[in-house]
Amino acid sequence: MRPHLSLPIALVFALAACSSGSSSQADASASPEPFVSCETRQLQIEGADVEVDANVDATLGAVIVTDAPNDGSRERALAEVRKEYGSPKPDTRTTTRPWHLGLIRKTDMCGRPIVTDSPPPSP
Repeated sequence: MRPHLSLPIALVFALAACSSGSSSQADASASPEPFVSCETRQLQIEGADVEVDANVDATLGAVIVTDAPNDGSRERALAEVRKEYGSPKPDTRTTTRPWHLGLIRKTDMCGRPIVTDSPPPSP
C-alpha cells in the first residue's frame, strides 16, 4: 500500500468507529446523560423497549413504549423514565419541509414527521 493512501484510509476507519447515530442504547441504572438537541434514545427498562425523544432545546419531548411484555411493565418503565428525565414537554411548534414529488410534509422543529390521524371516511 502506498504511504499517502494509508492515512486517509485510517482516518475513515477511525471516524467510522467513533461516529454514532442519533440514538443510543443506555442502561436505566446509570445516571442519564443530558439530552442533545433532537436526540432519540432507545432504552430497555423493566423489560420494556422505550424510545425517548428530545426537543430542539434538549428537553424531554416524548416517551414511547415500543414493546412491553405486559401493562405493568409498561407503567413501571414510564414511571422510571419520569423519575430519571422528568415529565415530557412536547414542543407543539411545527414547520413544513419538502418531501418527494413536490409535496411538503409537516414536521416538528427537529424534522420528525408529524403523524396525524386520518379523518373518518364520509358516509
